Amino acid sequence: MTVFVLVHGAWHGGWCWEEVTPLLEASGHKAYAPDLPGLGEDLTPPAEVSLARCAGRISELLATISEPVVLVGHSAGGPVISQVAEYGNNRIFGLIYVGAHLLPSGDSMVTANERSIRPQADAELIVMQPDGSALVNPEIARSYFYGKCSPDRVERALARLRPQSLALFTDPVQAGNGFAHLPRGYVETADDAALFLQQQRDMQAALPCRPVITLASDHSPFFSMPDRLAAALIQIAEEFTPGNQCDGSAYSSWR
Repeated sequence: MTVFVLVHGAWHGGWCWEEVTPLLEASGHKAYAPDLPGLGEDLTPPAEVSLARCAGRISELLATISEPVVLVGHSAGGPVISQVAEYGNNRIFGLIYVGAHLLPSGDSMVTANERSIRPQADAELIVMQPDGSALVNPEIARSYFYGKCSPDRVERALARLRPQSLALFTDPVQAGNGFAHLPRGYVETADDAALFLQQQRDMQAALPCRPVITLASDHSPFFSMPDRLAAALIQIAEEFTPGNQCDGSAYSSWR
């Protein structure tokens, strides 16, 4: 039995895992899907949100769970689980990145993106708010986040997106030995319009993961293929052993 803590990305909430958690639990595992500060049903003002505060929220949850956990981070949840791993690795069995930003210490999502080719939709995706937070343009987000999702699922997701603090994008990860000593796996989202597959692989070249499973998914496999995502998370967790994260030689492809 594995205990999964599922960390969502920007603008979303724990609700984005609502089709995955029952699948994990039906397979005999436990799953938690908390809201990060300011998102989902959490009412923290965006101005008070930071990467450290997001990591603190997950660390507080870990303190209430008696078993070691596998942290799963999607998209902007990647830096969050990396930061949690640095300070709470005695409670963590491994890390799984799902179409997520996997950053070296001192890097932020903004600085990492400056070194890579970004979709042209970037400039039109973000709609700045008076308080300095950002929403997404729903017309751009349809294809950017949910390209392979059913129309009704897309509409339900768009209606639940919340303003996002830009600090999550600009705060650098501070991760050292605590993070480095944990096994890490990766679920690649091959047809991702928000984080290109080549970007995902460039990050893994710097910080190898093992095992790696490739899904023919858009940026939101928790909606477009929740069954395959749940199976991938279980497979990776079962393969975690101390020291297995170093060379990134184990790849699978599920299409």
